[in-house]
Amino acid sequence: MDDKALSQRYGSDRWPRRAQLDGRCERFVIPADLFERERFRLVWRDALPGPRHAYRSVYVHDADDRRLMVDVVPAHSFDGAKEELLAGFRNCSSIVPPSAVPHLGDVSYGNQAAQRFVRGNLLISVSNAGTTEVDVRPFAVSLDKEAANCLH
Repeated sequence: MDDKALSQRYGSDRWPRRAQLDGRCERFVIPADLFERERFRLVWRDALPGPRHAYRSVYVHDADDRRLMVDVVPAHSFDGAKEELLAGFRNCSSIVPPSAVPHLGDVSYGNQAAQRFVRGNLLISVSNAGTTEVDVRPFAVSLDKEAANCLH
């Protein structure tokens, strides 16, 4: 799908503009204990190819095979983060719905199994990574609050 068709499909021309946003975050690191209350512990974190400071974290529930995968991709600007979000939809054969989580990020898409959102210049993705499905929406909200605190 070309960029114009992708933009039309997701209505990116109606997304917030840079002037409406709070700022940017140079380096956002998820606190290792962010999900401990829900009994998820960080088991792995590594750099992703591409933008500097982009990384993937994997969290495992301490009682079963529920797993979360979180990707953080900082862009140079809000517009760059929006482009990264759209690029992630390029290979999707079906449309990803707008998120039903109120006020998640500046722009957000997903369902209970996966959420992708932009907060400032950060693209954050949280999804299931195990055999037992987890509702990722509360985790996305926690990540968004942490990301918002990083913006300046």
